[in-house]
Amino acid sequence: MIPGSIGAWYANKESRPIVLVGDGSFIMSAIELATLARYNIPALVIVLDNEGYGTERPMIDGPYNDIQPVDHQMLAIAYGFKRAVRANNELEMWEGMLALHAIEDGPTLILMSVSLDKFDSSQALKNLTANLKKRM
Repeated sequence: MIPGSIGAWYANKESRPIVLVGDGSFIMSAIELATLARYNIPALVIVLDNEGYGTERPMIDGPYNDIQPVDHQMLAIAYGFKRAVRANNELEMWEGMLALHAIEDGPTLILMSVSLDKFDSSQALKNLTANLKKRM
């Protein structure tokens, strides 16, 4: 997700990449935050936190799907983001998006901390993982 935003921005610098990523996927590609900051790519990164690998849980669950809690906001700042905010509800998210959208000269991050059930997912993901589970 984050690496794709780099390519998307270089392909069309008139558009601002928006990255919607789960916390598990975010952790696997967080180093790319440094690339966004280094090249001043004005990406808006939104992290949805369900405390682990939500795509894998429906197939086979265990403690290996839980991830270490990380302060995503401080991580983004450490990598050189202009600003990062944590939103705990919908109103805070919209306020954060408006404030961060005004920053045009570099990357920004919104961490949407949502108390989701570990197995909360879309019907499409449930169908996909049910079929993958049969093959395991």
